[in-house]
Parts: sequence; C-alpha cells; structure tokens
Amino acid sequence: MADGADMIHSLDHLSGRSQGRPAPDNKRSAGRLLVEDVQTSWGELVNASSTGARIRLRRGVSPKVGDTGVLTIQTADGPFKLVVRVAWVKGRNFGKSEAGVQFVEVSAEARLGLARVAEYASRNVSLKGLSANGFDRGNG
Repeated sequence: MADGADMIHSLDHLSGRSQGRPAPDNKRSAGRLLVEDVQTSWGELVNASSTGARIRLRRGVSPKVGDTGVLTIQTADGPFKLVVRVAWVKGRNFGKSEAGVQFVEVSAEARLGLARVAEYASRNVSLKGLSANGFDRGNG
C-alpha cells in the first residue's frame, strides 16, 4: 500500500492532471477526485484534491469567502481535522450551498486521512451513515 504522500499526489493524476500541468479542460492547479457519502463538520464532501475540497454545505453552515476554520472529515478509521480557508461559496439563494476550501494546515494525521479518502474513492467504498463525529446519522 502506498504511503499518505503517494496517495495524495495520486489525486492529481486521477482527475486528468499530468506532468505538472492541468489537463486542458481542468484549469485547477491540482486535480480533483470525486467522493461519495463522506461527511464533514460543514456538510458532505463532494470532491477533494491535494490542495483543497468542495463541500455541499449543511443547512445553517454559511462560511464567507476568506474565512479560516477547522474542518473535520469523517472516515471509517475515525475523524481527522484540517485548517481550511474558504475560497468561494455558491448557491446561497437556492438552499443547496456549496463552498470551495483550500487546505491551510495539513498535519501528518490529516495527510493520512486524506489518503484514506482517496483510497475509498478509488475503490468505490461508501462511508454512508457516518457523521462528522463518527456516529451513525440514522440512529441519532
């Protein structure tokens, strides 16, 4: 199995980035990996890269561009935390808001957690039912 750094760097290649340059249809500096059913303290993780993530925000969570905060991501191995900066927010008026966040501080633990998220996504493993605090959402 690859170490955390290798798994994070593989995110860049799984979504079209190669040889240090974005693919022509991808203007981002790092490629994105689509994920499913991964919960965070702000809402559901939509995609992630080695530099940031897109989150479908839970009702009542309304960060502003430039805000910095702690984001907890839940995995089957337990939660991990990242310090993030909000890069953009969309859809505030339609009830389905999303935010793009840039990773500001990534600890060794968080790097391994992101690697696990990448591994789950690459193997199509669902984390449905896990909330950001590690408890089953359906059993309250």
